[in-house]
Amino acid sequence: MILFPHLRYLIALAGSLAVSTANGTTIVRTSPVPEGLPAWQCSGPSIVNAYVNKQIDGSSQPRYSSLHAFTRYSGVSTICNCPTYYSGDLFFTATASQPEADGWLKLNDNLSARVIIDGHGISNQQVPFFQVRSSQSGSCPSGTTSYGPDSPGTDGQIELRVDRNFLGESNFSGELARIYRQYNRDEPSYSHPFIRINGNFTIKTTQNCSFRVGDTFTVDLGSTPINQLNVGAPPDLGYIPRQIDLSVDCANISDNDVSELEFFATAAGTPDTDGPYIATSKPGIGVAMMDTSGSLMKLGVENRVTQPLQGGSAQKQVRFYPTIVPGQKSEVTPGPYNAAVTITVTLP
Repeated sequence: MILFPHLRYLIALAGSLAVSTANGTTIVRTSPVPEGLPAWQCSGPSIVNAYVNKQIDGSSQPRYSSLHAFTRYSGVSTICNCPTYYSGDLFFTATASQPEADGWLKLNDNLSARVIIDGHGISNQQVPFFQVRSSQSGSCPSGTTSYGPDSPGTDGQIELRVDRNFLGESNFSGELARIYRQYNRDEPSYSHPFIRINGNFTIKTTQNCSFRVGDTFTVDLGSTPINQLNVGAPPDLGYIPRQIDLSVDCANISDNDVSELEFFATAAGTPDTDGPYIATSKPGIGVAMMDTSGSLMKLGVENRVTQPLQGGSAQKQVRFYPTIVPGQKSEVTPGPYNAAVTITVTLP
């Protein structure tokens, strides 16, 4: 996947949160109390799904936005546990289901979202929030009561943000937030949400780039005698590093919009994930990656290198060779090994 930074793409999804039963709601007395449901709290299995499927022009509309509403008013069931009859204040708490910072939920490398509840007594509340009192009162019969299947569900507003430009497609599917409904100010049981809010997002760009060699490729480093391996250097006896073409061809991108691309490499595993060598499955053996000048390419976004983009193409050649990781020579033994590295291309 080709990732491009700096584009911020906003999609707002508008609606409101319903806090009271609707006309036609069926009320059924239930016994016993669902396991773990505290007094004065309501719980439900219902899910609200928000869908976005959009195509954006990353070069000409860097702040493109779209409005979409999500709602669920049918098929919602709620169980409330009220020891005695109650009529009065109603409170809502909301938790984020994805990593959150300053109200933004991080969905993946490209996308963030924030969820805002607004309406039916809850005014413009951004998730997460705790024990917000509705401006509308609520009532609850004595005992454990089920409301449904036509109890109002939840509406809301979701602002979807693209954190960095990318080419191709970025997706998210999963839970965004949980809403809790109570008739008191005790800490809610977080195992019993009133309703869950899910998001299913697909964002595509009109621009696209691709590696000439395809999305995946295999480099055969050959069979190398152990006594020909060197520490932090190519093998002896005329070993020729294996070269591959990492050039990128792009469509719908003007040279006036983008003049260069950045390449960086990432790899998982041990022993040298943060250094100049790609870790392999065999202890003590790493794979070095260098450019055509012979300079080692280190791993990590902080070690990105720039290539000019001309005529919709960026030329890049990379060479690989096996080496002994410094300080690990005693661990080297004969046998096969393998490694994997991911090459990412971004805008500066």
